[in-house]
Amino acid sequence: MSPVIVVSGSPASGKTTVAQWLASKINIPLLSKDDYKERLFDKFGIDDRAWSKRLGKISFNQLCRDVRCHVARGNSFILESAFRSDDGEALSEMLISRPVIHAHCVIPPSLALTRFRIRARTQGRHKGHADETNLKELSLILEEEKFEPSIINSQLILVPSDDYSHDYLEARKKVYELFYNIARLNDD
Repeated sequence: MSPVIVVSGSPASGKTTVAQWLASKINIPLLSKDDYKERLFDKFGIDDRAWSKRLGKISFNQLCRDVRCHVARGNSFILESAFRSDDGEALSEMLISRPVIHAHCVIPPSLALTRFRIRARTQGRHKGHADETNLKELSLILEEEKFEPSIINSQLILVPSDDYSHDYLEARKKVYELFYNIARLNDD
């Protein structure tokens, strides 16, 4: 059975950077909730924060649909989002038949908020996310929410993404190597 990689962490924790690097190195599809949400923004337009949240729920449902399709086909893929603790059960159910490597990006909430502020002002981030109006809400969420989904039977690797140091590079490499070790075992 082909392995699946789940990349999780709080907003602005470096998830997308890790997931994109892995997808390019391993050459497998990347399913990112933000990509789904941005396509919905492009199709249906941009509005207020309530609209963004509504499209976020729809994009999560679309993401789950595609995860089920990839699982049914036996494909390896990378799944990336700011999954919350209560998403763990749904993820476990969808991925129960697959070996799962769970790369969880860890960052102090204060640094995540600083990165989020910077990201809100830079080009390249889709305007539909309404990041500039979301700063106060994010601050509360980072203090109250846990972005640590517990995925049954996954191999958890913590990725310290606060300074992209040696530990970060080693954790990222460990995910990459573990993927290939599992894939080789399943090929034999």
